[in-house]
Amino acid sequence: MKRNRNYAGFYPRMLAHNIDLVILLPLCYSIGYFVDNNLTLFGLCGLLYIIYHTLFEMSSWRGTPGKKILKIVVIVESEVENLTFKQVLVRNVSKGLSALLFFAGFIMVFFDRKKRGLHDRMAGTVVIFVEI
Repeated sequence: MKRNRNYAGFYPRMLAHNIDLVILLPLCYSIGYFVDNNLTLFGLCGLLYIIYHTLFEMSSWRGTPGKKILKIVVIVESEVENLTFKQVLVRNVSKGLSALLFFAGFIMVFFDRKKRGLHDRMAGTVVIFVEI
């Protein structure tokens, strides 16, 4: 039996993402001191983004520090099992596709009943507020 969920919409998720960028951007700038090629830097920062999000979402926090601050977590949509590494990896890699489609994959959050983006749909996840 599923309980009522308070799905996290676009704005709390965007704020959590921006909080995470405060952590990630200085790391990417630091990498830039050692890498001369912009394409390589872009790839390394993208890989850092995926690793950062994947590790935090697989942890007991079920989300990044930005999500933790806003009290939101990533869970499996069916609520039957725990998040798998594959789901978390698919979710974070497919965020690139959400962005490449003129950010339509993120804008979907506004129109979906469960406030899922394309990457959530592809991974079978939802983002919810946690109760204290």
